[in-house]
Amino acid sequence: MIKSDLFVKVIFGIVLAILIVSFLNVGISLFYERPEYTAFCEEQFFARPLNETEPNREEITKQRGCQENFNDANKKYDRIIFFILAPVGLMLLIAGTFISSLTIQIMLMGSGFLNVVIGIVRNIESRLEIFITIGILIVIGIIFVMKKLND
Repeated sequence: MIKSDLFVKVIFGIVLAILIVSFLNVGISLFYERPEYTAFCEEQFFARPLNETEPNREEITKQRGCQENFNDANKKYDRIIFFILAPVGLMLLIAGTFISSLTIQIMLMGSGFLNVVIGIVRNIESRLEIFITIGILIVIGIIFVMKKLND
């Protein structure tokens, strides 16, 4: 019976962690919209009918320029998302160390960990920023864990 209760607590904590991560990510996308391709490039560049001629140099240059602008906007968007998810994730991880309920610990720490990972994956191209931020998160995390373990 004790193993069954432990299993239910762990599963419930994992489910709640996933719900928190989903809630946070959907909330971010609801209030902070991702750049749209059509805001940077004309729709005609998506595809050409078979009966049209090949694009000329001017069209190709225009396409490359709008694509670069779109990619830059996406990188900025992902960087901001990273700087939202990483600190929130760290706060959730730290909060989980102060809770005695196993289910809530799993929920907070699991959702915190997942948010940090999602932020890293979304901003993986900015390796230096991620490296520095993860280093800071590790140091802060170790400090809190050491304090908690010494209590």
